[in-house]
Amino acid sequence: MKKIGIVTIYDLSNYGNRLQNYAVKKVLSEVYDGTVKEINVVNHFLMLKNLMQYRRLSYIRMLKFYRFSAGSRNIEYLCDYNDKEYDYVICGSDQLWNPYWAGNDFMFATFAEKEKRIAYAASFGVSEIPEEKKNQYIKYLSEMKVISVREEAGAKIVKELTGREAKVLIDPTLMLDRADWTSVASKPKHFQKKAYIMTYFLGGIDSEYSEYIKKIAEEMKCEIVKLEQGNNYWNVVGPAEFIWLIEHCSLFCTDSFHGSIFSILMEVPFVVFKRKSSIGSMGSRIDTLLKKFLLEDRRYNHESTEKILNVNYSHVPVILEEERKKAYEFLNSAVQV
Repeated sequence: MKKIGIVTIYDLSNYGNRLQNYAVKKVLSEVYDGTVKEINVVNHFLMLKNLMQYRRLSYIRMLKFYRFSAGSRNIEYLCDYNDKEYDYVICGSDQLWNPYWAGNDFMFATFAEKEKRIAYAASFGVSEIPEEKKNQYIKYLSEMKVISVREEAGAKIVKELTGREAKVLIDPTLMLDRADWTSVASKPKHFQKKAYIMTYFLGGIDSEYSEYIKKIAEEMKCEIVKLEQGNNYWNVVGPAEFIWLIEHCSLFCTDSFHGSIFSILMEVPFVVFKRKSSIGSMGSRIDTLLKKFLLEDRRYNHESTEKILNVNYSHVPVILEEERKKAYEFLNSAVQV
């Protein structure tokens, strides 16, 4: 029996964040057969209030996010943290090392002893660290006991900054199988559409993307369910419904990393679009994902409806089994080094 602390991003507005958080806790609880607590800096009720005030998010949506997290919530606030009570503190997953909105000392668990700091499928979210932040990243990374990252670009960053080798592991959401996820999925109330294309874009949809998706929908005789901010579905769909909507859609169009993951897990046709972002390239995670599962043809390239609907998933289970094995081996060996 071990007591494990988790350091990650807590975001009550992003589907991928909530789903990976759920998966991390489930995986670590099983691997270490012990107590897993999320370590947080601020009170979640205050965070909820602040998000509602500053982001003006739908109350219904926020409540669904909170309730989804509540079932697996076990929190230790940093002000109450006692290092002697914890065997290890694990940083991961998600973009907790993104230099543009995270990557501070807390996200590297500097409050814990160096020999207790483990990085599990952590992500930088970008392909390079800004010059002015490299020194602090060198310090934080050098002090980690062992490091695993979520994408090849992350391993390259670790190597360039510290000379250390970092294992590249699959995102924790892929550690759970389809049955695990369908067990927590939930059909949106009053949902009546029989055939639909689902869209979920974090970087927005420009006219080119929009016209392409509209054309495909007309050919497939499908309606379009939009989960982009500002649309009706986005205002009322929580993480559990997000899973259900992906599982039952005829086609999923997205620029989202976790959207791509759940398309693979649910074995639905999907198209990955390049994200429109003002913060450099954020596509390294998806590059690694598609390459690893031999699905690079899922990238948007003006393909015909017939071609995008023709996706072969027969090889995926074998790859998943091998990647899950690598992750379990890492987690077991990390506490023995």
